[in-house]
Order: sequence, then structure tokens, then C-alpha cells
Amino acid sequence: MKVEDKIFYHTAVDDDAIKYIENTKPLEFMNGKPNRRTKTNVHEFKPIANLASQGKQLTWLKYLDYLIEQYNIHGTPPDNWIDLLKSMTYTCYNLNSRYWETLFENIRAEHYPDLPSRLSCLYLADEKNIERWHKKALTDLSLGSLPIYELKVNGEIHYADGEWLEVDVVTEQEYLQHGHKYWKGKFFENNPENIQEILFCGVAEIVHKHPSWDSLDAKLKKTK
Repeated sequence: MKVEDKIFYHTAVDDDAIKYIENTKPLEFMNGKPNRRTKTNVHEFKPIANLASQGKQLTWLKYLDYLIEQYNIHGTPPDNWIDLLKSMTYTCYNLNSRYWETLFENIRAEHYPDLPSRLSCLYLADEKNIERWHKKALTDLSLGSLPIYELKVNGEIHYADGEWLEVDVVTEQEYLQHGHKYWKGKFFENNPENIQEILFCGVAEIVHKHPSWDSLDAKLKKTK
């Protein structure tokens, strides 16, 4: 969907995101040019983490060997076994994410080439969903506040339900089906209450930086 001079909102989730949004001129997102999220979570992600107590790094598969080894030696798992399992869960999720992001991008490129790429876009929210997205980000990151950028955008947007990706490991055929439904803008499990994400490629301009939801909420209430 083409948009011209339309207002949308973006929640910057960390200091690097804030610097990128505020310092990139022009603030442009184009298919084929990886965004900051893609570089970190897809292209540069390594399934390796530190075992500080051992002074070494282990892949997530080696973590399993380590747990079993410690149990066989001591009859109990290591004291940090919960942290290790959390790390393995995070790593498995990111490995799965790298797989489905590539698969979804291949589907888009072949069947829906005019839509914004997840690997290149800026994620936006509209006036209807920004409060839910912002509160979700605060909860997920366990933060007290995050800035919201009010943006005027020109380019292409796509409304999609991210729940199609937030599934457990499924077959490739199921991922393919999910991918097509995602790019067709279908709701996951036909649930219209799901929060849609908005993918944007084009040029954005900062209209205002709101330090918190309260700031934006006050402005929205004045315009109603």
C-alpha cells in the first residue's frame, strides 16, 4: 500500500536504535538494504555464548554435553544450569528465527516483490495500535520507559500479523503456508484481536520525539 505524508509511530527499543533513528539522514529504508535488526539477529548472530566460570565459549550443543558431563561427575547439574538452559532456549529461538526470516523473505521476493522486506523495513505502528505495541515492548524488555517517534512517511507499507512467525518449530511446509498468509495480511488463527505490525520501506521524517507513552497519549487526546 502506497502512503504519502502519513503519520505513523515507531518505538526505539535501545540506545543504538535511538541513535540510528535520530542520526541517519535521510532516514531511508529500501528493499535489499539490510536494516539494523537484520544485521544483528540474522546476518551476525552466532550460536555461541560464554561460560564465564569455565573461561571459555561453548556452542549450544556443547552446553548439553556440559550439563550431562557435570551430572555424571557430580550426580547433580551445575549450579548455573538454569542460566544455561535459558541461554540454550534463546539460542534455539534465534536459530529458528534465522531460518524462518530467510524463508519468509524468499516467499516475499518470489511472490510479493512489491511489499516491504522484513529484512530491510522499519517497523511502525498506527494510532490504533501504538499503545499496545509500546506496552508490549516495555514488558518484553523489562523497561520503565521508551521513546516513541512520530514519523511522517512516504513509501510502501504492509500490515501483517507477526503471530505467523511466533510459533514452535514446525515443518517446512507449514512455514511456507504461514509465509503466504503473512504476506497476504491474514490474521493468525483468524483472530482480529492480534496486534498487526506495519512494515515500511521508503523515506521517513521525524515529526516529534515523545519521551514516553504519556506524552503521545496526551497529544492524541487533544486531537480527538
